[in-house]
Amino acid sequence: MHINQIKLKSLAYLKNEQNSDGSFFCFVSQNPDDFDSAEDIKVIPNNALILSCLNNLDQPENSPLQEIKENLANFLTNNKSDFWSFNFWDRESASALENSRPDDLINTFCSLAALQKNNPDIIDGQALALIVAILTSVEAKEGGPYNTWVVSKEKISDWHEIDLAANSNIAYFLELNEVDLPNIVQLVEQAIETEKYNSSHFPTVWPVVYFISRFYQGNKKENLINFILKNKKENSGWENNPLDTAFALLALANLGYELNFLKNSIKYIIQNQKDGIWPAQAFCFDSVKNEKRIIASGALTTVLCLEILEKYSNSTQKENIDEAIDKKQLGIYEQIINETGKIFSDDLEKISLKFLDKMILGDKDKQVVLMPYYFFKNLKDKTKIDERIIIKLGVANLLGWTAYTIFDDFLDKEGDPKLLPTAIVSKRTLTEIYSELAEQNQDIKTLFKETMQKLDNANSWEVQNCRAKIENVIMQIPDQLPDYQDYSKLAERSLGHALGPVTILLLQGYDKNSDELKNLLEFFKHYIIAKQLNDDSTDWEEDIKKGQLNSACALLLAAWQKKTGKKQINLKTQFTALQQIFWSETITQMCEQILNHVDLAKQALSKINILSDTQALENLLAPHENSAQKALKIQKETLKFIETYQKQ
Repeated sequence: MHINQIKLKSLAYLKNEQNSDGSFFCFVSQNPDDFDSAEDIKVIPNNALILSCLNNLDQPENSPLQEIKENLANFLTNNKSDFWSFNFWDRESASALENSRPDDLINTFCSLAALQKNNPDIIDGQALALIVAILTSVEAKEGGPYNTWVVSKEKISDWHEIDLAANSNIAYFLELNEVDLPNIVQLVEQAIETEKYNSSHFPTVWPVVYFISRFYQGNKKENLINFILKNKKENSGWENNPLDTAFALLALANLGYELNFLKNSIKYIIQNQKDGIWPAQAFCFDSVKNEKRIIASGALTTVLCLEILEKYSNSTQKENIDEAIDKKQLGIYEQIINETGKIFSDDLEKISLKFLDKMILGDKDKQVVLMPYYFFKNLKDKTKIDERIIIKLGVANLLGWTAYTIFDDFLDKEGDPKLLPTAIVSKRTLTEIYSELAEQNQDIKTLFKETMQKLDNANSWEVQNCRAKIENVIMQIPDQLPDYQDYSKLAERSLGHALGPVTILLLQGYDKNSDELKNLLEFFKHYIIAKQLNDDSTDWEEDIKKGQLNSACALLLAAWQKKTGKKQINLKTQFTALQQIFWSETITQMCEQILNHVDLAKQALSKINILSDTQALENLLAPHENSAQKALKIQKETLKFIETYQKQ
């Protein structure tokens, strides 16, 4: 049977099984292998995970998927407390009265993540403040990890439990809200190192591994993948059942493992369904006194298996598409990386290559390495440029970012002295590359020198004008706040990014005063400004605590002084007041400037007629435009969050 046919049969089964209140029954049994005479009950964890899986399915035409999700979301929403916490039991059920237990963070954050993925608007600023207040009340230490049970401080010793599954679900929900928790990452990495994925709430490790995979992408990802693979049964899947096999396969998919290598396990999943239905199997425990009963649900097994089948189907289609990707681009990318690595001598090789790996890993859209290639690829006329020049320019761009990233850390008093030689070699080699290219066109030398001079001047201006003194937690606001004027200095710090495309134009025979070159530089100027303004808007809290007055901090402190007339600020007791000013005034100013510079960049790009396709350059603008629009949209919600959280 084709996967799409299985999916339609599965959705028909789910529609038939769904209760009038939107929930799905599950079975509770003393025997993990026998649910024939089991009792039907309603619990939250199964229903929350069912919605979570359904959220990841594509909507087939004329299917009940959307209706199933809406009804299930309503059931979960009706089960939240006034503080947005959730219990194991359906609050309307007899079990909730007979087997009373506190709300817990496994069910709370599994439910919250499912609800938010289903409807991003459901968790507004007020709700998020209440959720954060719950976390604060049960944290083992600031920033986590967190106790499982939502109880008062007086009772927490009776209900103390730091559970891996609970904390993984917390981390996943917060990741959806763009918040990272290093303490939870540390807890997870300890589990990966020791291969102890235990939770008292689950009979096997695979639900826990799955919860981790939904958010974890750290340095020990390969270790986790290896753990999953080595526990696979030879001729089937995991634990000889489709439920745990689906958990393990979904975890591998979340971690980026190629599902095409696991065709036998996919085949095992398909063989264990009948008309799109997979059987109920042991998922979690229901702890009643000293007994541990098993909870299972055919609906849960079905949606998990359905999700992995769809992921597999989509990945094999993507594999066919990937085969048609520009192989030349991949080859040039690899050559640039290899050529850059060869530059560093034996003494520098280890630390330099480690830093390069960090740079490359952070270059997700590959523009640091491939910016010259992206531009060259879309030139209408390429007659005077060969591949060797593109590789040299890519190497130069990567070296430039490497050098100035290291130097920038020193300007922020965060530099690592061991990396100074790497920065010096990178800058020297960068200069040598452009000196060599300048032998073909002296304008290259002129523009390179001007760009480097502007970069150094901008860095010098920042160090002299954009720092504030902090003693303990008291910041002294400078008599003269930094004046960023038209924000050109933000562009000048990173305008080296344009040198590759500019050099290509000069080698093609365009004059340095030509409209083509002027418009190209204008595009990069406004793109870099928009990017930096967006970064400053995101980083203002971290920067201001270090006394680094980025463009957002400068606007914010000016507004603070206008409101209070004060020359200093307590960064501990008055920080919430700063947040309120930022989200009521500063964010609007910043977003307006971002969108203005995005528009100016687009105007400059529209005047560049020598490109066959401008999409690669337009793609550079999209994240910053979208981020500004999103920030304006959530402005009211953030203010509501701050106001509500203050009252807790």
